[in-house]
Amino acid sequence: MLNHAKCSKTTHGPSCARPLSEALKDGGPILRLLVTQILGPPKANPVAIGKIRTETAADVSKASQTVVRKAAEGEITAAEGQDLAALLELRRRAIETEDHDKRLRELEAAK
Repeated sequence: MLNHAKCSKTTHGPSCARPLSEALKDGGPILRLLVTQILGPPKANPVAIGKIRTETAADVSKASQTVVRKAAEGEITAAEGQDLAALLELRRRAIETEDHDKRLRELEAAK
């Protein structure tokens, strides 16, 4: 089993040699753990879907359609589509909140 105290990002030398050697032989989870310990967790790459507008709710709706279409056509993965959809949902909620705030101020001003 891998000893985290002996093999870390800051420690180099013989204490890492055996766990690394075993991980390279066996592969799988131990190797992933070692690589993650050394390099850090993987970071997602940017997703290229072209320019999209998100200023209005209608823009967000069109952007959502673009994401769904690109995922359906295989231009982006389903996971990338879900990530983009989550960002678009955050933007939609922000637009909705801004709209509610504007309407409330108008109602209060009308009194």
